[in-house]
Amino acid sequence: MYRLYADYCKSKNLTVRNEFVYRKIFVEEFNLAFYKPHLDTCGKCDKYMVKLKYADSEAIRTQIQKERDSHLDLAESSYAQKRIDKESSRNNGKTITASFDLQKCLPTPFLSSGVSFYKRQLWTYNLTIHQTGRESPLAPLCYLWNETIAARGVDEVRSKSSWKSFFYKERFDQEDFKVIDFNKKTRHTVFVDNIPPTNNEPLPVSTEKLKDLKSLMCFIDKGSRQYYAEYIKKILSNEDVIDYLPDEVESDSE
Repeated sequence: MYRLYADYCKSKNLTVRNEFVYRKIFVEEFNLAFYKPHLDTCGKCDKYMVKLKYADSEAIRTQIQKERDSHLDLAESSYAQKRIDKESSRNNGKTITASFDLQKCLPTPFLSSGVSFYKRQLWTYNLTIHQTGRESPLAPLCYLWNETIAARGVDEVRSKSSWKSFFYKERFDQEDFKVIDFNKKTRHTVFVDNIPPTNNEPLPVSTEKLKDLKSLMCFIDKGSRQYYAEYIKKILSNEDVIDYLPDEVESDSE
């Protein structure tokens, strides 16, 4: 943090206080510190940290540190470019900056019961798209699918043949896909249909996983089961789907 403070002062032609004064004010009085993330760390950063820890000599350690710093600088330049793009989208009204984030695998059903930790659960994936534009706020788009529909590799998220186009729907009952063509210099959205599915048939799960999933059904409360049963029924019958919380339905405990 002190290095960031010093760099900021130098960029603004301000006097840089010594590290002792900085720590006295910001660490002891304000108790400021970086949060150390425990999950979703960068694979390259983790490898560099291991190499630094077990380096045989100071020369090797110095070389590894240079490579790590270069990697961090590249990451920071990407974040800086994203901030520039987002600010540009807010100001000019002609572009939208889209950020894609694939959430970690979600075990389904999500249960607190201890037995679920020893069972094979269905993996659910969530691709979230955050949009930044002049119209604020733009709601993020979340696309959920499970492992029987498609995997989570790059080919499942986007098409090999048209990777500069994004196909999406905003509602279940929407017949055509919307397409955003990233080749265009201006905003351009068209509608298409008959997009072939990634897989013609559901992807299989193992017999053991299916058995475990069935054994976990008894831990799902009645209200949630009714909620999803009605939800799927309406989708299949092309009825209007109205969202409501599962706990609005009478549960077993009531």
